[in-house]
Amino acid sequence: MLKAYEYRIYPTQEQEALFNQTLGLCRLYWNTVVFNKNQNHSMQIQGYKPTFEKYKPEALEWAKEASCSIPLAQMWSDVRAAYTNFFKSCKGVRKGKFSKPPKFKSKKNSKDSFR
Repeated sequence: MLKAYEYRIYPTQEQEALFNQTLGLCRLYWNTVVFNKNQNHSMQIQGYKPTFEKYKPEALEWAKEASCSIPLAQMWSDVRAAYTNFFKSCKGVRKGKFSKPPKFKSKKNSKDSFR
């Protein structure tokens, strides 16, 4: 039998500000990729640095302040997987499953998290 433990953490104000900044950057990267992929379907999904250099150069400064390269790299992996699953389902490779295209992430309507 497996046991699960759940812990509640209480971050300080500085930690909470850092978490919010990291969540905002992850959401910005996701939305930038989705917007540009919708505009140009042949766009290659790149890591967060090349994407921000091309479309949102000011975000690189924010990323340096937050030092959040790992959550942004994970977001890159997530958005690539979302598009891969969507295109596979469109081609009929994934039998019986249909994936919807990735949607924009909202600050208000999403469960914010990062890994």
